[in-house]
Amino acid sequence: MRITYIVACDCRKQIRVTSSAAGTTVNCACGAEVKVPGLSQLRQSQGQESYASNTLDVIADAHHNGREPAGLECLYCGGLAEQVVDLKILCERSEMNLNSLMWLLVVLVPLLLAIALAVIFGLMQLPFALVFGLIVGATVLVSTVVLIAMLTFGLIRTRRRNKVLEHTSSKNLRTFFRMCERCLPNPHMPPSRRKIRRMLKQIPVYEQLYKGNKEAYTKFLKVRPADPYTPMAIDD
Repeated sequence: MRITYIVACDCRKQIRVTSSAAGTTVNCACGAEVKVPGLSQLRQSQGQESYASNTLDVIADAHHNGREPAGLECLYCGGLAEQVVDLKILCERSEMNLNSLMWLLVVLVPLLLAIALAVIFGLMQLPFALVFGLIVGATVLVSTVVLIAMLTFGLIRTRRRNKVLEHTSSKNLRTFFRMCERCLPNPHMPPSRRKIRRMLKQIPVYEQLYKGNKEAYTKFLKVRPADPYTPMAIDD
């Protein structure tokens, strides 16, 4: 069960929030904006220890307390960093991966069809050239249909998953890391998601995050200038 915390508004109404709302602002039913305390204060208000309960909370609490989990140096070369790369990491629970099964169908279905057609045409004693042409044509047709169906299903599944993740704020994490102008000369051409993930996994807390959320989706937001010597905050 997800743990919720109580935040009081000036109108004396109580608002329930989750740990992901720590350090943010929520709206009360009266229309007022209510500042949510940091995660440690939320936990203490419920009689819990002030430490964070999971990796997402560890990173979020670090940002709220003015610390940068990825450090002040360029994450790529370790030099002086004048830029911050804002990210959103979308996490979800692991689910059965159907990719291998679908690729197996692409190979197995046409193969079984070719064998079945060869047996049927062999029993009908048709000429070899005609049999070969019919088998190849049918196999190509079925392979194309199966492949299109697989790609369509995969696209729909990916869009549905991303839509769910975008609206599941309790499993989302806003974070950032630093890069220097030499390693990232053009802010409009950020590193690929695979490269960002590989760089973040150099940091133990992010490595633990990706290890526990193998299907996490890393979404680039923007690049902004940063003071090389001063910790930065999350830019909403």
